[in-house]
Order: sequence, then C-alpha cells, then structure tokens
Amino acid sequence: MPDSLPLWHLTERRVWTEALREGAYPWSTRGVSFEDEGFVHCCYPAQVATVARAVYGDAPEPLVVVEIARGGLGSVPVRLEADPASGVRYPHLYGPLPLRAVAAVRPVHVLADGEVRIGEPEQSPRG
Repeated sequence: MPDSLPLWHLTERRVWTEALREGAYPWSTRGVSFEDEGFVHCCYPAQVATVARAVYGDAPEPLVVVEIARGGLGSVPVRLEADPASGVRYPHLYGPLPLRAVAAVRPVHVLADGEVRIGEPEQSPRG
C-alpha cells in the first residue's frame, strides 16, 4: 500500500545545505520552486533511480535523497498522482517540505552509464 512506503525527495546537496542554513526548503524539483509548482515532487525508493536519471542525469553537482518521515509532515497532504507523460504514479507533498519531517539524507550518484548508486543514510538533519 502506498501510504506505508517511504517518501523520498531528490535534490542537489548544495540546495539542501542552503535550506538547512535558511530553515526552510522552498523547492519542488530541480530549478522549480514550490511556489511555482504548487507541490513538492517526491518518489518511492523503487522510483528514485528513474527520477535521478530523468531529472538529474546531467547534474554536475552532488545529489542527495531526502528521506521524509510521514509523521513529521503534520497537516501537509500527500497525494499520489500520475505523471502525464508516463502514467507512473508519484507522491507529491501539497505543502512545503517541513524540515522536521526529514529523517535522513543519503548521497546519490548518477554514473556515466546511467547506473544510480544510493549511499547509506547520513546523520539526521534534525540532530
């Protein structure tokens, strides 16, 4: 059941570090703000490689996947919606990502051959 699956969000490490410093994460996806999109793009662990290749495959900088604890979302709704191009359903947060909801951050590497490697969880940003 989708409600029991972990929620992940991909972003550049620099963007994530800046959000921690500022105390807010204003993004939806690569180069698109939450304000402009209206939701935060997320995925399930089994979808992260596809998203990494499609959205960040040409990214020259380090990436991270942010693991979201559903219990920390408070009143932020999660909706499962189909990608118009592929029909694949992805979770979206219909509110900004609360930093308190982040359980861990993992490094992500998209290799030249398209392979995606996800590292071990780093220390929780909540300390």
